[in-house]
Amino acid sequence: MANQISHTGIVESVSAGKVIVVIEQQSACAACDVKTHCAAAESKEKHIEAVALQPLAKGDRVELSGSSAMAWEAVALAYIIPFVILIGMAFFLSVFIDNEAVVGTVSIAALIPYFIILHFLSPRFSRRMVFYAKKQDSNLG
Repeated sequence: MANQISHTGIVESVSAGKVIVVIEQQSACAACDVKTHCAAAESKEKHIEAVALQPLAKGDRVELSGSSAMAWEAVALAYIIPFVILIGMAFFLSVFIDNEAVVGTVSIAALIPYFIILHFLSPRFSRRMVFYAKKQDSNLG
């Protein structure tokens, strides 16, 4: 189970073997006693589409699971590759252009085609990056 990511959530809607699950994503300090006095504590509600591994109904408490490899692929696509493109372009352009504002602007603009390509490839990624939902055991409390 070490190569799995799991979250607990509640089914919001069900359709054709797929479910929309609401999970509450909390910051690490969300459980802190003084969180009401701290601006760093935050939580966000996320809606995640998942494949139902068993019949589920609206309001069921479920466990979402996905592979950690899927998570690393998402991190690479969203953060690591754009960072490498940005820094690579900045270093490459700084050899030829002395104006830092132009280098920065062109480096950032170089990300536009990357994200357009990602947008058009998103159906392919959504087939590979799948969460699975199963009803939580009622004995777990």
